[in-house]
Amino acid sequence: MQVTLERAGGQYTVYAESGNTYTVDVIEDTCTCADHRENDPENGCKHRRRVEMEIRAKRVPTPDGRIPKRVASDGGVTAESQVEDGNATSRIRGPIPEFDAYGAWTGEEYYRCRACGAEAMRKRDLEGCCEAAKK
Repeated sequence: MQVTLERAGGQYTVYAESGNTYTVDVIEDTCTCADHRENDPENGCKHRRRVEMEIRAKRVPTPDGRIPKRVASDGGVTAESQVEDGNATSRIRGPIPEFDAYGAWTGEEYYRCRACGAEAMRKRDLEGCCEAAKK
């Protein structure tokens, strides 16, 4: 299953291998699948559990829309990789190939700010993402 943040406020889209898509709202604790509606909502469905797992693993933005910093082993930021000079060339890393949860290349690439960990599909979207960019 692939998970993407549909919009800030906790709504995620889950793309199932069956080809179906579901909307999971982690704030309202709902999913549009039949399993969630018909079974015990307290235990949740596999789509809701998958979204929660992806959030905890920091593979998707948090419900408020923030892109989480990832641990260094996952290509994220570390104290050593943060820059002080604000130089966009050294501050922004990329293009970085994007891989799905199974390690297959999605065909997409993205950019990452080494100073704050923000990520974007376009380099120009990171021009003013943090204090290091404003120096």
